Order: sequence, then structure tokens, then C-alpha cells
Amino acid sequence: MRVRLFELRLLAVLLFALWSGAFALMAVEYHPGGPYDLAVAGAALLPCLVAGLAVLWPPLARGDRAAVAIGWLGVVGALLLVPSVGGLAGPLLGAAGQPILPAPEVAYAALLALFVTCLFCGLGLARELLGETALRGRRLVLGVVLALALTSVVGTAFGAAAVANDVALQARAQPPSVWGPTDPAVAPPTCGGPLDAGPDALVSEAATAKAGAATVGSVTLEGARSGDDERWMASLTLAGTTTQRAYVRVGSRAWSRTDEGAWAPTSGSGLGSASASASESDPASASVSAGGSDSGSASAVGPTLDGAVLAAALAPAQRVAADDAGIELIGGARARHCRTTVAGAAALASFPPLRWLAGGPLPDSSVLGPWRGQLDWWVFGDGQLGLVTVHLTGPSPAAWSGASVLGTLDARLQAIQRDDPEVVLAPE
Repeated sequence: MRVRLFELRLLAVLLFALWSGAFALMAVEYHPGGPYDLAVAGAALLPCLVAGLAVLWPPLARGDRAAVAIGWLGVVGALLLVPSVGGLAGPLLGAAGQPILPAPEVAYAALLALFVTCLFCGLGLARELLGETALRGRRLVLGVVLALALTSVVGTAFGAAAVANDVALQARAQPPSVWGPTDPAVAPPTCGGPLDAGPDALVSEAATAKAGAATVGSVTLEGARSGDDERWMASLTLAGTTTQRAYVRVGSRAWSRTDEGAWAPTSGSGLGSASASASESDPASASVSAGGSDSGSASAVGPTLDGAVLAAALAPAQRVAADDAGIELIGGARARHCRTTVAGAAALASFPPLRWLAGGPLPDSSVLGPWRGQLDWWVFGDGQLGLVTVHLTGPSPAAWSGASVLGTLDARLQAIQRDDPEVVLAPE
């Protein structure tokens, strides 16, 4: 019995640690500016108290089957909690905005994890209240009743605070944002709804490549777009060597240069073989215009930086089964956080810095084929794409000199000031 008691206490401590991590993340990151920010973060402390009661009074059972069932109950609660805590860590890693209200499917998973934790605690409290000699059926009924009561109290307290804070935010006038509309009455479209790149934008990208734990290379890129006209400058560091790249396109003419060399006329979009890569993963998307609209027409000059993402990774067919993670606040603008899986070919077709890091304008399909990853994007109230992140894993390319068998590629693209006119001039 002492061994079982020790094991159950370990499970309770694990649940307590996970809920404490969720509370710490909420306390640090949840500050959208509403009057009840502290109340929302404080309500996240209540599940920690419930798990703490389970540490004091674990749900010990005498029978072998009952002991195994209770043990699995604690394990299931921990497994349900891990992705929820991981999702809360996104804003701290700089990959997301501040959460306001989660999507129903996200809230459902957290509520289920809360009920399992409350049931784990309730069974222990029932044993303490009725005594270990009480009938198992009575302890089970009382444990379920206590679990339902605790879940109702904690869930209602947190939900009421979050909804009240959101209502208060909606009633408050928001200053303009470079990210998009700040009017709380304007709801961002659904993940599978209309998605556009906007008429103009200041576009930036950042990417890193790692072989195991070692950083292989990185890219930073800054640019601007006006319709299909585009300019950008990029710094690529790979294998200890840094290269500067620049590109300008005005109408049907384009120029590029490397380091301090002279501008030279070039053809295509300046993004390598993005169109070819896109057609490999989704042939129907290869003809999307440079502006990156779902309803756009074909363009001879190829996709722009943000248009390449819409053409390959975020084509309408790719967004049908996307997960909705809820509404977040990014720079004062509301955005819907969406997530889906992505194949290596589509991701590298969408982000030119990833292709540079992988070893060339278009690595062959044998390198890209096994790569898989996660794509997150945020669509704002104007139906425009403002932020995209991607994380890929796969066999390390030959360009990385075999530093590790497993490689990772991460990239982030943001497009701001999408309604402010930009002017792109030909190089002198």
C-alpha cells in the first residue's frame, strides 16, 4: 500500500506541476489590457489548488483493478495537459500573440483535463471523508459528485473572468495597429475562409537551421511590397559564411545582386524555383498571383514573399482541415490563430530562406520528401495574412556536412502596414 500511495502522490505532483506551469504562463503572458487581466490569471491558480489536494489526499484504492484504473486516470490527465501547456508557451517564444479567448476545441481539451484532475482529487477526498472502510460504490459516487462540483466552480470562475475581460476590451476604443483592424466588432474570418495578402505591406522573414542542437545557419530578410512590385534585402549565414542578397522587381522587370556586386537583370520572382516547388505539392496552387489572393489570377512574374506562402502552404485546399486555436491579440489587433500540418516541399516553396538554408534554390525531392512540420498562421479582421510560422523536421541535408542525422528548420514571416501605400523603385 505504501508503494501505491507513493506512486499516486507522484502522479498528483505531476498534475500539480503541469497546472502550475499553466498558471505561470498565464500570469506572465495574459495581459491584453482589460480590467480583469489579473482575475483571469488568478483563476488559473484554482486547478493548482485542486491538484494540491490530491497530493495531500491521493485516491488510494485497495483492489488491484481499481488501483490500475486510478493510476491511468492520473496519466490521462497529464497527457491531456501537456499540449495545453505547450500551446500557452507560444507567446513567450515569440511565435504568437496574447491569447484572449480559446477556440471551442481548445477549451474543450482544457476542460476535459480539468475534469480528470478534479476526479482524481475527488476520489481522494471521498476516501478521506468516508474512511477507507466505506463501500467502494459510495466512495465512487461521492468522488464523482465532488469532481463535478470542483469542475463547475473552477471552470465557471475562469470562464466568467475571461468573458468579462473580453467584453470590457470590446467596449474600449483601441488605437490603430500596424497589424490590422483594431475594431473588436470585426471578427477575423475562419481558418478556411477568405485569405488575402493585402495591397501593400512591409514584409520581413527570419529563419534558422539546426542539426541536432547545433545551429547550422540563419537568415534575416527585410522588404516591402506594393502590389506585385517588391524589394528586399537578406543576410544569409551558412557554414560560417555570411552572404548578402538583394532583389527588386518593378512591373515585369527584376534585378538582383549578391554582396556588394552590381545590380544585374534577372528573370522570375527572385525566390528561386518557388513556383516549381509549389506545383510539386499542389499543382493547382502554382498559378496564384503575386498578390496572394484566393481569387487572384496568374502572374508572369511569380509570387511575392507573402504571395509564395499563400500559393503553396496556404492554398484553399490546404486550409480545409486547419485547427482553430482561438482569437489572439497581436499588437492591439485581433487575429485568428490557425494551425495545420505541412509537407517539406510546400514549406520550402513558401519560404525562400528555408531553401537557401537547405542547400540551394530548389533541393531535390529526395531531400524534401521526408520532411514534415507544423504551420501556424494568423488571419486578421480584414481577412489578410499578417503572420506565419513554420517548424520542419527531417533528415539533415548534405549541405550541413552531416553534423546530425535529424535537422530542423524554423521560419517566421510577418506582413505589417498592409493598407499603407508603398513605393518600389528600380535600382539606380
